[in-house]
Parts: sequence; C-alpha cells; structure tokens
Amino acid sequence: MRAAIASRILVGVAAPAAAIVLASPATAYPSGEIPGNGVFRVGTEIAPGIYHTQGPVNPRFMCTWITRRTVGGNDIADGNYAQGPQYAKVPVTVVVFETFGCQPWTPA
Repeated sequence: MRAAIASRILVGVAAPAAAIVLASPATAYPSGEIPGNGVFRVGTEIAPGIYHTQGPVNPRFMCTWITRRTVGGNDIADGNYAQGPQYAKVPVTVVVFETFGCQPWTPA
C-alpha cells in the first residue's frame, strides 16, 4: 500500500517538473525586443539568444549590459559597456539580463 501511494506522489511531482524543464520560454516581450533599461529573467521574461542595440540613449553616456548566474547575486557571467552599437549574448546558462542607458535590444 505504501509503495502505491509513493508511486502516485512521485508521478505527480515528476510530471509537472518535466513540463517546466521542457516548455519553451514564455517571453514578456513577444516581439523579441527588450527595453533598454531593466532587469529581465531569462526564460520567462526574455528568451536566450543574441541581441543588438544601436547604443546608448544619450551619446554622452554608456550603454551597459550584464548577464548574471543568479538573481540578485554578484556573479557576473558577462557584460560590456560602450558608447556605440553592441551585441549581447544571453545564453541559457544565465538567469538574469540587465541593461542600463541603452536603446531597445532586438534579436540579432
């Protein structure tokens, strides 16, 4: 009897977990464009991929982007800042994409 209950519990837990892992990312920005300022979760708010921006909103300042391995952590995986156009690679292995002072990002 305990084995039957345990197998029902495990099946109920394993099925939703598999659905979460296998589901394609739902993006908060269906057009694929990412605003130039903000912190975005990869896989739920934005899709992984390569993005391009024309550079900073104000040419006197820098356009900055960072990818992080955890939310709220100080574990920067990659990043850059520039006064001109740039590309950002957002791999599936990161959790957060942050961008500041940039024009919108579009899929490359």
